[in-house]
Amino acid sequence: VPTKIIQRDRLGKYVYRVVEKDGANNVQRMDVELGMTYRTETEIINGLTANETLVLKGGIGLADGGTIKVVED
Repeated sequence: VPTKIIQRDRLGKYVYRVVEKDGANNVQRMDVELGMTYRTETEIINGLTANETLVLKGGIGLADGGTIKVVED
């Protein structure tokens, strides 16, 4: 994953994934274990599965369960 989306707090490292619930897009905090980093990418060795939709921009200030608008680049 892009290294810049990995956030840290006193509980550890995490990313936000997008979960559709009742027709809305919500964010869910996913605690992750990191592997190797190469340039701008970091390997996630625990905490995510393949093909999950992650928040790539605007992740600072989000709260677990918050509603977001998904914008495709």
